[in-house]
Amino acid sequence: MKNYLFSFLLLSLSTYNYAQPRFLDSSFGNNGKVVTDFGSEESINSIAFQSDNKIVAAGYYDLIKKNLAFDWDVCALARYKTDGELDSSFGENGFITFDSTFSDLDAIVIQKDDKIAGTGYAYPFNSEGPAFLKIIRRQKNGEPDPSFGINGNVYFGDSITDFYGKAIALQDDGRFIVAGINNTINEWDSSFVFVARFNNNGTLDPGFGNNGSEKIIVGFRSFATSVALNSRGDIIISGYNTTNPGLTQPFVIALTSSGELNKKFGDNGIVITQLKNNSAFATMALTKDKKIIAGGYVQASDQSEDYNFFLIKYNSNGTTDSSFGMNGIVNSDLGYSDQITSIAIQPDEKIIAGGYSFRADINETYFALSRYSGDGMPDHSFGSQGRILTAFSGHRNTLSKILLQPDGKITAGGTSSIRRYGYGDFALSRYTNYNSENTGLKVPVALNPDKEKSIALVTPANFFK
Repeated sequence: MKNYLFSFLLLSLSTYNYAQPRFLDSSFGNNGKVVTDFGSEESINSIAFQSDNKIVAAGYYDLIKKNLAFDWDVCALARYKTDGELDSSFGENGFITFDSTFSDLDAIVIQKDDKIAGTGYAYPFNSEGPAFLKIIRRQKNGEPDPSFGINGNVYFGDSITDFYGKAIALQDDGRFIVAGINNTINEWDSSFVFVARFNNNGTLDPGFGNNGSEKIIVGFRSFATSVALNSRGDIIISGYNTTNPGLTQPFVIALTSSGELNKKFGDNGIVITQLKNNSAFATMALTKDKKIIAGGYVQASDQSEDYNFFLIKYNSNGTTDSSFGMNGIVNSDLGYSDQITSIAIQPDEKIIAGGYSFRADINETYFALSRYSGDGMPDHSFGSQGRILTAFSGHRNTLSKILLQPDGKITAGGTSSIRRYGYGDFALSRYTNYNSENTGLKVPVALNPDKEKSIALVTPANFFK
């Protein structure tokens, strides 16, 4: 069946002003924004709240500026207080790096006891590979958790293929679902979706899939970008594949709690949405009624270098929800080249999409937020005519993750680069979530108590570049 895109141009660009102070929360950082330079190139890939609403940021730190004899990234964590100040009780003055070989943290989740679990990848032997899937668990204060793996670290891999952890979700019983990518070393043409379940101590769960893990082929090249668990314990994975010759397509996979493809979902557990132009999913979130809202980018037109915010809503059986947008699809042009990297669903079922917007004429990128009603219509009461673009002091500002606070405010994490290429810093912003008339919050103060069941963690913002 042919799909048509529901497309919106949210506003006239000539009337838009960037980083409007009334949308940023002045009680956070410097008028709503925080940029932290830890002395090298560093980047936030994911953020999460601990129970006291402190913000844990995860990503990487480049060792090149430490005057070492090599140049590679290592895993990094930082913690911020609710006002945006670095928390000196965490790590060394609020910041932690670990690993002596090339590594990266792409996604984190906070356990009920406030321990920090995350996934990414590491090259434990040398920078040429193979890459191993890496899972970490840190205690609340950032110290390694000795009850998990070996001193808080678990590595999964082999000698002939690469494994990359891209997303992590936490089950109610403390076990972890990790989704990512598996491919022959340095051969992306042979990539598969990889999913595994790990016990609370870091060992593989042999009752899941094929002795703890599964590989899933979705087209020519397959890349998983996010994972979530519904209230039944089903596992939902989103991502994209590449056809031959080179068209990217978004997909959603549904697995049972035991790791088998859910044959009641789509075509034997897989839905691929075929569009005319390149498109991909970077993130997703689940609604209370088990529907799936996935987001990413879609190419604006044939041969265009511009992309638009892109959302699809699926029913629990994998069919598109015809009440959302046009035939289940929304295509939003924020005015430049735009990509969604994170989604949050408010208690009133409005959808906040976060990502970034690239303005080619001046070669600058902004944090971008947009809000939609439950049926996919743009909410023009949000920000300036439905969107907020935030510029930091840097030229290249890429948002990786958004979170809703209990009071309805929005916290965003990503990277700000003073230079147009490279040398980024940790960047955070917080938004009031008022409507455009500042008449009050648009969401109730209580969030979904089942948030552990519906966490969807996102690949870093530069994944598509």
